[in-house]
Formats: sequence, C-alpha cells, structure tokens
Amino acid sequence: MNTKRLFLSAIVGLLIIAALIAANDYVFRTWLNADYVRWYLRNGSLINLGFAFVSLAWGDLNRVKDLVGAHPIRFLSASLFLVALPTQIFGTILRRPGEPVQPRAEPRSSLSQWSALWRAAQAIMDTLDGMLTAMFALIFTLAALLWLLVIAPLQYLVYLVCAAPARLMRRGQRKLIANFDESGYFHVGEVGGEKPVPAGWFEAGFYSKPVSLTATFAAVFVWLLGQIIR
Repeated sequence: MNTKRLFLSAIVGLLIIAALIAANDYVFRTWLNADYVRWYLRNGSLINLGFAFVSLAWGDLNRVKDLVGAHPIRFLSASLFLVALPTQIFGTILRRPGEPVQPRAEPRSSLSQWSALWRAAQAIMDTLDGMLTAMFALIFTLAALLWLLVIAPLQYLVYLVCAAPARLMRRGQRKLIANFDESGYFHVGEVGGEKPVPAGWFEAGFYSKPVSLTATFAAVFVWLLGQIIR
C-alpha cells in the first residue's frame, strides 16, 4: 500500500471511529440517560482486564498485531476479525459429527440389555449439548458485536497511548530472554524477535504478548482517567 492510499485509508478509518463514537454518545444520552465516555471510564478498567485475560487464554490473539496498531482501518479490520472468527469456531463445533461414546466392556448379556438405553441417553445428551452450544454461540456473537460497536471505538483512542510500548517493542525486533543456571544465578540475554527461545531459557519480556501487555496498561490508564474525570 503506497503512502497516499495509506493516508486516505487512515482518514476513512478515523471518520468511521468518530461516527461510531458520535452514534454511541447519542444512544447513551437518548435511550440510557448516560454519558458514553464517562460510562467507558467507569467500566473500561474492568473491560480491559477482561480483554487481557481473553488474550492470554486465547493465545493466538496476541498474533493479531493490528489490535495494538496505530492505523485506524487496520485496527477496525482486526476488530472485525475478532467478531468473525469465533462465529466460525462455534460453527465448526456445531457441524462436527459426534463420535459415539462406546460403553465399557461388559458381558454380552448385560451389554445387550443396556445398549438401547445407552444409545437413547447419548442421543439426548448430544441434542442437549448442541442446544447449549448454540445458545453460547449466540450470546458470544452478540457480545462480540457489542464490543465492536460500543467498546472498540474508544478503545482505539486508549490504545493509541497505551500500545506505544508494544509498537516500539515490535519495531525493535528484539526480545529479552532469561534463565537460572544450576547454581541459581540469573542470566539475561536478547534474541531476534522472530527467533525461537533457546532451550532452558524463557522469554522475560512481552514481545510475544503485545495485546495482553497493552490491555493491562489500558486498564490502569483508564482507571487513572476515571479518577481525574468524574
């Protein structure tokens, strides 16, 4: 993407984010009788802590580097990815054919006596599991969509500040590693950002967790803002 297209796409992304913020502010004031920005400041710390937990539990989320990027259209694209991918995941779960659970080995007379009851119970559990999974998929999809429309616009502005260490760290292409030797001495070193950590060492920094790092900083940053702006 050349410089002109990059600049124009950034302008478009900023306009989309500004429009979402304005729409959310109108909805909050008109329907909820609340201030959108102040609502985010009151709840943003908990929201970002939850997001940090999700990014750690869902390890590959830290690979979506545009979630902490400064380019607005790329941030929005990464946010759309967070909405679209879980729906595909749940769809795969619901479409996957279940493998019948085999009853434990028993004498032939006992097995023939209980096999029909076992299959009926298994069919009921499969149906119940499918219904519950569909319910969770709907709830998760709605929550992700609300996050995209309500949380992500202001989160972009917060991450412009709080993701600065993560962006600088990624540009540096270096990560800190450490280990303890057999005598208990602590050693540190550096390797290239994309190189594997040597055996016996561990990553001591946050190069591989830019989203988690940023969400943690954002939780503290939003809490401090909330104390200042009341």
